[in-house]
Amino acid sequence: MYQQDRFYTLEEVRRMKVDYGAIDSVSLEYYINGMAINSTEHTCLTLCLKNGETVLEVLEQKGGMADKVRLYKAERKDWNEILGIIESENLCAWSLLRYDYSKPLRPQMTDVSSRSSIVIRTDSLKKAGSLDSFSISRDAVEQAGGNELYRSVSNILLRSQKADDLLSEEILEPKGNLISLKIVSGDKFYEMVRNGSECLLSVNRWEDGRLKERECTYLITEKDRKKIEETARKLGLYCYAASPYFHDLELGYQENGFGFVAVKTLGISCFPLKEEEKEKVAAFIKTVEEMMTKGRIKEEYGDSGTKEETPAVPGSWTCPCCGYTNNMGRFCSECGTPKPVEQETSE
Repeated sequence: MYQQDRFYTLEEVRRMKVDYGAIDSVSLEYYINGMAINSTEHTCLTLCLKNGETVLEVLEQKGGMADKVRLYKAERKDWNEILGIIESENLCAWSLLRYDYSKPLRPQMTDVSSRSSIVIRTDSLKKAGSLDSFSISRDAVEQAGGNELYRSVSNILLRSQKADDLLSEEILEPKGNLISLKIVSGDKFYEMVRNGSECLLSVNRWEDGRLKERECTYLITEKDRKKIEETARKLGLYCYAASPYFHDLELGYQENGFGFVAVKTLGISCFPLKEEEKEKVAAFIKTVEEMMTKGRIKEEYGDSGTKEETPAVPGSWTCPCCGYTNNMGRFCSECGTPKPVEQETSE
């Protein structure tokens, strides 16, 4: 019987009985995490059967770039070889191997880390139409002495990725909402940040590759933020996203995961773009400027770059939802929120 607090040996997991259905796919996943901006990478190679044909699907996720999926034609003998290894070595049970951190394989690196795993997905025996997943850690296998077999399975997946057998390539549209952007255009630097219920869009002076001085910050509505996001998607700006680290335009998309919130930042440098692509970037900047003119001034800065407070209108009230200050009626003129009861009774 499996005991969660034990470190099993390779011989022990080979003898364990693990129930699983028919093999649906076998994947090799590896991650690289660095301390530099946009240095995170995730690659997943998945060998499976689609419509009776053996194919390899390669997902690439890199910081500063849009996710990309490539599909390759693979050989049936590679699929059969992996199935034979899974059967003969009881490979699904290897997912029970745990890495003992008190006995590290190699010195810990503080500026970069990497990890790899083989993931076997099978038809679930518990629920029809669902999959069971068995994840086998490279470090745990290496520590247990099974590194040679791990490499054998990895090499089968890696050799299936042949440029001549490429069937299709797709750049994936980013998920989630556009919550931030940065644009350098001439002597202007535009920046948008969504913070809770507020969305702020600012324009600043840009000179000699840096922020020279602040000019004005606008509060824009959720509707106008969505307009900016829709324009970015319609123009396909994510298709031009690429590293390195300094860009003329950056788009930040909020992606919700299992108990966490991640932001996918896409960086676009206008220098290598074709004229048609530059025109799309210019059209996007025009939309941002239009939404800015529709927004309400939240903060103004003088010639010295110091903040100038916009005086409130006497008798006005501040909306608790969007933060607009100069409301005079019973409803917020910006978002329509009713005037708070305590502010009405105090009058």
